[in-house]
Amino acid sequence: MLSVRTPTQVNRVYRFGDFEFSVRSGELLKNGSLVRLQYQPLRVLLVLLENAGDAVTRDEIRERVWHDAPIQDFDNSLRVAVAKLRQALGDDPETPQYIETLPRRGYRWLYPVTVQDHPSKELAGDTLEIAQASSPAGRESGTDASKPVTKSERSKIYVRSGALTLVLWLIAIAVLLLLRPKAASPDPRIRPLTTYPGLETTPALSPDGTRVAFAWTGPNASDPYRVYVKPVGDDRASRLTETPTGASDGDPVWSPDGKLIYFFRRGGGHSGIYVAPVDGGPARQLLVTSMDAHRVRRSRFDISPTGQTLVYPDALPGQETAALFLLDLSTMQSRQITNPPMNSEGDGDPVFSHDGRTLAFQREALDLGQVYVMPAGGGTARLLTSGFIADFIDGLAWTADDRAIVFGGKQLRRVSAAGGESAITNVPYVPGPAAFPSIRNHSLAYVQATTNANVWKLDLRDATHPAGEPSKLISSTRQQAAASFSPDGSRLAFQSDRSGNWEIWTCNRDGSNAVQLTHSSAVISGTPRWSPDGKQIAFDSRANGIPQIYVVSSDGGEPRVLTHGSVGSAVPSWSRDGTWVYYSATNGSATNIWRVPAEGGNAEPVTNGSGIYAMESSDGRYVYYSRSALDSTIWRIPVGGGAEEKVPGVPRPFDPSHWAMVATGIYVIDGNGDLYFYQFEKSRATKVLHDQRFITDWSMAVSPDGREIVWAQIDERLADLMLVENFH
Repeated sequence: MLSVRTPTQVNRVYRFGDFEFSVRSGELLKNGSLVRLQYQPLRVLLVLLENAGDAVTRDEIRERVWHDAPIQDFDNSLRVAVAKLRQALGDDPETPQYIETLPRRGYRWLYPVTVQDHPSKELAGDTLEIAQASSPAGRESGTDASKPVTKSERSKIYVRSGALTLVLWLIAIAVLLLLRPKAASPDPRIRPLTTYPGLETTPALSPDGTRVAFAWTGPNASDPYRVYVKPVGDDRASRLTETPTGASDGDPVWSPDGKLIYFFRRGGGHSGIYVAPVDGGPARQLLVTSMDAHRVRRSRFDISPTGQTLVYPDALPGQETAALFLLDLSTMQSRQITNPPMNSEGDGDPVFSHDGRTLAFQREALDLGQVYVMPAGGGTARLLTSGFIADFIDGLAWTADDRAIVFGGKQLRRVSAAGGESAITNVPYVPGPAAFPSIRNHSLAYVQATTNANVWKLDLRDATHPAGEPSKLISSTRQQAAASFSPDGSRLAFQSDRSGNWEIWTCNRDGSNAVQLTHSSAVISGTPRWSPDGKQIAFDSRANGIPQIYVVSSDGGEPRVLTHGSVGSAVPSWSRDGTWVYYSATNGSATNIWRVPAEGGNAEPVTNGSGIYAMESSDGRYVYYSRSALDSTIWRIPVGGGAEEKVPGVPRPFDPSHWAMVATGIYVIDGNGDLYFYQFEKSRATKVLHDQRFITDWSMAVSPDGREIVWAQIDERLADLMLVENFH
């Protein structure tokens, strides 16, 4: 039943901290500035404020805010409303300052509240006027109190009384209209879009939003991806592509009229962009690109709203850095429109705004992503995410009104198209990692994926012969990676997201007694490396947005920051005498090796030509490193400075982090999943073992005694498509 408030309650103002909430205006202010919130979160706020300090049950909230809603809709609506309210207040549900969740009961308002009642000035004036007109003391001066009221005076009183009655009725109606649930946009609702066995990814909603195209492995997650199409409200999917042996298809894009689907084919000698009719028919190759050697998420492309232009990433001539190109579909002529820094992964994930005037894309360097926009026909690129660097960005999509860009990653975020750090917010009702968003009208499709990665080990009989099969060493239901051995070989340091964020952990050599070392709640902290005396661990962290090198005691404590560069620092390692910490940093267009005193001080460059992921040799004579993020070949330079030279005969690692040094040589994992040992004395590499599971995104390590190799491998992946209805 809807309760009616008195005028005093309607004119009530609640103040708490920097906030002020007016019942009459229905507005929440922070330091005098309006905080934009929808009607239902404001109604929930009012219920909590009226009962500050007391438990408010879910049933009470439902009766006051959603009294006509079905229970299943109410549950989702309440969760979304509270999430939006917490976001507006800056409240952390884990350590709440304002709203406490009472499991299976409801909520409680925690913060002290000051209540002030403001009487209506118009109502007070009218009341006073009537009192004067009807009271002997209120008549004009010199009037006889016993004199009968004349007909004219009586008429005036009736008119005034009628006016007051009308005013009171209007106020009552206004109060009822204020308190009645207003017509507002329905709350977002999340539901599965696909729940097939295997892996589904890269969804693309059709122009009318009734169908979705996506890539699916089929029931076996290890099979190649193929493109499928299904109605949004139907579970039956139709396969669109006949994929050649050795190839996989993905990254579908709809033509503006919904009749064609463009997609990217990778591998098998067939890499490039293809197009096929939605209703069936052979696919034809539209464009050959070199993106088959790049990460899957780097090959995405888009079609302009007019259907006349295609924007796509491709490697620059003679380089592995990707830039964006525009293809005129009428002339089939391409031209380059972006100029990414050299030795970076470059630009990808381009997407046209709905009005076709602007392009959004991501630029990636040192595995750190930023969002840019530029005119659709080419021009100056503008950074939107100033002061914010993501550890990875998985897909971009414009909102329906072109005012913001939604981007995937560890969380689904949005950034205003106007830019600025304060313009970046989380999408509160999409939990956990979300990738490859696709938006049509008020529907949002995305990939919800989970990965279980664990640290494995291989025992060695000698430098080139395994002593048995690989076995799992450090595991949980989440991810653990980048393990390194302590100098005495008794402990391991590693990174793990088992606490909810990537943090630094340590454990015994057998994987037991895992202890969390850092508690930064950063986007990611990783690549831990022990000091030669085993007392400290260096690591990189995005705790303050820009990655820097930190050092922490191996027994725990407060980390101290070593580097302060504006572009960020990553992947540390120690000199053999413990006086220096090497790291990688980008200066201008190149990434190079730098070093900083372990106790703090001024950093100095080590390489000039390019370098990433450094290790000092056991004898302290050379610094070994990979050439760049895209060229993982191994080079070296004398510790005291000198010529930079490529180490002859070393197999090319799959990734700059896929190698580790011992006193007598280098272990390398190549792009085929082969583990090699390169012996310094003979300048020759010997194959140790083949295992495709060696190939991941994380580094490897060798024990000080040379008897164990450890690495991280992905043991399980799950990926489904999700749909947000009423997305706004």
